[in-house]
Amino acid sequence: MCWLIALGTGLLLSACSRQPEPESREIADAGVVPEPLADFSGSYDSNWGPVDCTQNKSEVRCEYRRMPAKLECEASGRRLRCKWTERKGRGRAKFTRHPNGNLVGTWGHAQSDENKGAWMLTKK
Repeated sequence: MCWLIALGTGLLLSACSRQPEPESREIADAGVVPEPLADFSGSYDSNWGPVDCTQNKSEVRCEYRRMPAKLECEASGRRLRCKWTERKGRGRAKFTRHPNGNLVGTWGHAQSDENKGAWMLTKK
């Protein structure tokens, strides 16, 4: 809502009040439904060998079978945001689950999740 105020000097001032943001429940009631959480658990082949992933609600953990490397991820709908660690480094990654179960994404060193290129986990 806005108001105009006339000053004796011939100037007009306007003032607007901002409506509060709707609560998440109001958004859900309005028909906006969050994307259901995908199932990321299972065995995959990847650029660097076989990987096994387990899932507990939105927490996803993946471990490589042939090397001391792991992914610790947070799931949201079909997407994963991950931190990876291995013997010689650490960084971040992001993936999207495709209808065939494959996880397609990118990885990076340190705080980047894309500065090192593509990373694909193919569902077995």
